[in-house]
Amino acid sequence: MNRQTPSSWMWACLALAAAMLACSFEDINPEKSAASPIIAASETVTFTPEPAASATASLTVVPSDTPIPTEIPTSTITPTQVLPGVRFPETPIPVMREMVYPESQTRIMLVIVDNSTPNSPRADSIHLIGLNTLHETASILSIPSSLYVNIPNVGMERIYSSLIFGGPGKLLDTIEYNLGIRANRFIAVDFEHFGQLVDNLGPINVPVGAQLSSPCNLPVAVSGRCNVFPGLIQMDKDLTLWYLRERSGGEKDRIRRSQEVLLAFFNRLMDTQAPARLGELSTLFRENMETDITVEDVVNLTPVSVAVYTNGRIRRTAMGDTEAVPFNLPDGQNVLLLDQNAAWNLTQQSFFQP
Repeated sequence: MNRQTPSSWMWACLALAAAMLACSFEDINPEKSAASPIIAASETVTFTPEPAASATASLTVVPSDTPIPTEIPTSTITPTQVLPGVRFPETPIPVMREMVYPESQTRIMLVIVDNSTPNSPRADSIHLIGLNTLHETASILSIPSSLYVNIPNVGMERIYSSLIFGGPGKLLDTIEYNLGIRANRFIAVDFEHFGQLVDNLGPINVPVGAQLSSPCNLPVAVSGRCNVFPGLIQMDKDLTLWYLRERSGGEKDRIRRSQEVLLAFFNRLMDTQAPARLGELSTLFRENMETDITVEDVVNLTPVSVAVYTNGRIRRTAMGDTEAVPFNLPDGQNVLLLDQNAAWNLTQQSFFQP
């Protein structure tokens, strides 16, 4: 893939920011009224200003075109508090953050929503993204959707249910309570609208990390099955949605596939000639996502986005079997129990370094 110089991409991103200002990010579902957004929070989302951070250790980053490893390396950071391991049926305790966030860090919660059940939106794919404008690094921590956690003022439920009880605001609260990390911005998009984004931007090149084969009804199917193999695979809207929705391999493989698609989408967006498609991109984003990211945020995050794109400075991690332990509830349902101590260690590794 040929990449232009950072300066040219700076202008492209600024043009995209202008498009975002024009669109103002309306409801994720354009057919619904603004009074009843499909995943709007039922409570006001507030953010507390954070103290400035002191210098911390440098971050080792993984090139953006390298698939996420099967096993996540163990953090070497010493936890600042003692938290419980796996407990059932006790309610996890709220994590009290004792560390300040790195200077110049923006944290974005990105959630892909499953709206297949009317009036019951579920968080199918949950990612916390950290962008550090000072060090020009990025990190992504993915959270299993079936993680069994305490939803504040609700009780013990799978984390994907948070949206039902209060939209993105409740999911932000739930992550903060159980993991000790709070995003200060969010992006929410459902499968249908994410497919529209891919369809409008053009095919994406997904760095597939493992073979996947399952029944499908797509034109690319062979004997009724879709097949992809490790390597850089070009995917259109339909193949992308099949790849995202496929349940094979459990949560670990689904998280890997989701990260691969998001990386490919980011690269495709940066490849797009934004100045020439200003009006088109304005409409595209207005109709297909819900977010509280402002045009000022986009302008401020443009340099680090360029750096991540050109240099591949992004660290990809995910909660695995150590942090999210497979468990069968008394009624037979399969969930993942949170090991708060292990998860806190991983959270520090992902967000409390520059």
